[in-house]
Amino acid sequence: MPRPLAPEPAGGGAVLPRVEPHLQGAVVDVWVQPRAKRPGVVGVRQGALHLKVAAPPEDGRANDEVCRLLAEALGVRARDVRIVGGARSRAKRALVAGMDAGRAARALAALAAAAAGRGTPGAG
Repeated sequence: MPRPLAPEPAGGGAVLPRVEPHLQGAVVDVWVQPRAKRPGVVGVRQGALHLKVAAPPEDGRANDEVCRLLAEALGVRARDVRIVGGARSRAKRALVAGMDAGRAARALAALAAAAAGRGTPGAG
């Protein structure tokens, strides 16, 4: 099994979300908070990218929104992101098809840093 590229402390002690290489792209660990008033990237929680989504966790709606939000954040098509683990859990694994793990890790590190810099309310 491949070793995760993150989390490792980066300048300032920041923790990066886990990203693993996959034959089809990169797998990202995600922690989801459904029914949020303000959807978006919150930061990193226990090595996973913390996302808030407005959709409730019913009939796969929150999972669909996770895929759309992650795709938008990474600059890929929504159809290139799918949940491959934890479909019924807040702790999920999302496959980003066609994106190598290094590029995904860099993009997510920038997102997490930006979210931490905003001091997003409700984080944690």
